[in-house]
Amino acid sequence: MSRLVLFILLFVCFQVSAQRKFEIWNKNQLTNKINERILVKVAQKVQYATKSSNLDVAYGEAYVGDRPRNWLEYGIGFRLAKIQPVNNVWITENRTMFYANLSQPVKDFKFTLSNRIEYRAFEQLEDHFRYRQSLKLQCPKLVSWGLQFYTSEESYIKLNGAGTHLWRLYGGLDAYSRKNFKLSAYYGLQKSKLIGHWIDSDIMGINLSFSI
Repeated sequence: MSRLVLFILLFVCFQVSAQRKFEIWNKNQLTNKINERILVKVAQKVQYATKSSNLDVAYGEAYVGDRPRNWLEYGIGFRLAKIQPVNNVWITENRTMFYANLSQPVKDFKFTLSNRIEYRAFEQLEDHFRYRQSLKLQCPKLVSWGLQFYTSEESYIKLNGAGTHLWRLYGGLDAYSRKNFKLSAYYGLQKSKLIGHWIDSDIMGINLSFSI
């Protein structure tokens, strides 16, 4: 199954990379359930741009969350990121995050509404607050061990007056899912605002999630 997912990702990559900006993303996450309510999550992610053959973003992050109800999780997180937007100059970002996720099953489907307030501190750019929201729909599993389709959208709003500057739409597949491991693959359409103009990008990604 993992070889099939990789083949599909590579095929789509070659088809679209010549047309506009194309990125390959990989995120690996480890979750540790401290008790019935408290979760600790650590993750690292890289975002690779095919046209420049360079990493655009690389970051590590950690969260501590509380899940008092099955439908509610909230907590705090911190991210250290390296961003390379222009001229091969890496920009360092320190991001503090407060989040609250609401989820609701409807028959065999599941809806999740995610909200996050971020404070982004940079060495070379202007610091600012930002709000991120996401709505995700997970379809029923096709088999007991996975094959679960999902779709989601997310938008980012700068709270310094700049407004919405980033929007993404995803379609993905949880290809393999067990109690302590999950493999997901997805396609994403991204629209980002740069100097007053919206730029379209295509994303193909793989997520690996582990729990202990």
